[in-house]
Amino acid sequence: MKDVSVALLALSDVAELAAAATALSSAGLRTMVSGSCREALRQLSSGQPQVVLCDKHLPDGDWKDLISWLADCPEPPRVIVLAGAEPEFYAEAINLGAYDVLLRPLNSEELCRVASIACGVIRHPPERATAVAAGSYGLPMAAASEI
Repeated sequence: MKDVSVALLALSDVAELAAAATALSSAGLRTMVSGSCREALRQLSSGQPQVVLCDKHLPDGDWKDLISWLADCPEPPRVIVLAGAEPEFYAEAINLGAYDVLLRPLNSEELCRVASIACGVIRHPPERATAVAAGSYGLPMAAASEI
């Protein structure tokens, strides 16, 4: 497995940020932490992660700003947005380029599973592949083509 970085960006709850970093580290993923769009861009320029976990709203921008800035990368990282339970937001995020949306409260097991799949560390189990192709809530439509 190649070294994987995950940038954790401006999660509004400091305890949630610490829990996410701990969970991802326990799953074997290296983490980088930033608290704003500007700091995230600086972190991203020093090392290209495969995944960015991004809060819906950041102090100096939002997830859409990061996706648009990352679009110019030769291999842009997959962006996972952390938000509340808003089905219309999920559709918007996926349509604008997010890899997936995770809901609050953050479930560490789900975070590790989605981040690992996004990084290519693990593949979708066959029974989930059908659900992804059918457009189930909670997994990105783009993942169906990667199976």
